[in-house]
Amino acid sequence: MNENTTKTKGIEMLESIKTQLAAQSSTKKKLAAGVVALALLGNGYYGYNTLSKPKAAEVTPQGMVAAVTGQEVSTTFTVVSGRNNPNGLTLVNDDKYPNHHFTAVIDAKAVPMYSDWKSLQGRTITVTGPKSDYNGKPQIKVTKAEQILVK
Repeated sequence: MNENTTKTKGIEMLESIKTQLAAQSSTKKKLAAGVVALALLGNGYYGYNTLSKPKAAEVTPQGMVAAVTGQEVSTTFTVVSGRNNPNGLTLVNDDKYPNHHFTAVIDAKAVPMYSDWKSLQGRTITVTGPKSDYNGKPQIKVTKAEQILVK
């Protein structure tokens, strides 16, 4: 069964439950049906998952140019160059500046363990977040420790 068929059957089932409950006056039964419907949809049983964020698209640093601005993406690269910005930002790149394809902009105040870019030099990292651009180069702003994984 494909995903669209599963979604359609799930929606049909929920509409049927909704119709049946509309004829009943019991608030408890309506509440129970709502909880069941949320549980079915929330755990992805019918192809939906309302309880978690969609998984970020995995993109190579070179492929970041094609990603849509604002799109949640994840990219893995080896830190080749970087710098510590006086405004409290740690900037790390996948290649030597200005030939890099991608920059991870780490808020050193929010993620103090990476306040010095040299602690990441030569290490492979994965960053996840909404893609943005700065002077025509793609970047991800890291404002939470969960957005960066150091291997």
